[in-house]
Amino acid sequence: MEMRPCLLLGVILATTALACGSKRPPMPAGACYSHAPVSPQYDRLRADGRIDVVALFGQMDYKRELVDDHGTWSARRLKRALVRLGYARNHREPKPGVTRFHKRLSDGVSVRVDVVGPRSLPHRLGHKIVGPRLAQALRSHEIVYFNGHAFEGNLASLKRPASLPDGYRVVFLDTCWSQQHYSLPLLAKRGNYHVISNTERSITGSVDSFVELLEALVANRNQRTSWRQVVGHINSLAADRAVQRILDDPSTEYADPEYYGLSALCAPM
Repeated sequence: MEMRPCLLLGVILATTALACGSKRPPMPAGACYSHAPVSPQYDRLRADGRIDVVALFGQMDYKRELVDDHGTWSARRLKRALVRLGYARNHREPKPGVTRFHKRLSDGVSVRVDVVGPRSLPHRLGHKIVGPRLAQALRSHEIVYFNGHAFEGNLASLKRPASLPDGYRVVFLDTCWSQQHYSLPLLAKRGNYHVISNTERSITGSVDSFVELLEALVANRNQRTSWRQVVGHINSLAADRAVQRILDDPSTEYADPEYYGLSALCAPM
């Protein structure tokens, strides 16, 4: 399937924030990005006639009010994008702090997207709340997106693969250096987990790449896309965002784009 242009480009970001510090962690031996012709397992996603998606946004800056937090900005941006893409918002929250959107596809498959904002993932509780919420999300949803702090690799629940479900999952860890911090433990679920990670810093606005990835995964079953195509497209969007940041502020310290890939195991050098 030819990837369409992003619906959200052309909107200048009012705020830019890092989800991490500035010191790059080393790449662990055996971790790399796949260049094989691998595709999402569309049939497994749709097997029960429903695709359950969750997007979790952590609080980014404890010095800001939640209403002004970058995580809140990103969650709102996703909600607006879902409405533009034809999702309807549920009138009632399925759980406190969860906003649900739903859409029925042309082949009858139902897609439910739960959005969890920073109010449920406050900075003061850090990895002690984010880790368990991610583990819970992996037990109940096939597609899991996380946008927030990487906590320097201290999300313990992501490092205990035996405690995670065995079913097929797509996990998009949109944090700084998630490939370095979390890819190897999740890949212990051989063949069951497709992990999209980032080797660079994540900058506010990166949620736009998740919107495009989600659309590729739920597109009509006759228009399937390989991971190579999906990743190439969302990296192109990341490069466009970086260019826009430079145009807005030539002295920006956020000039480098995210670099996403499908995590894989490789032979150590």
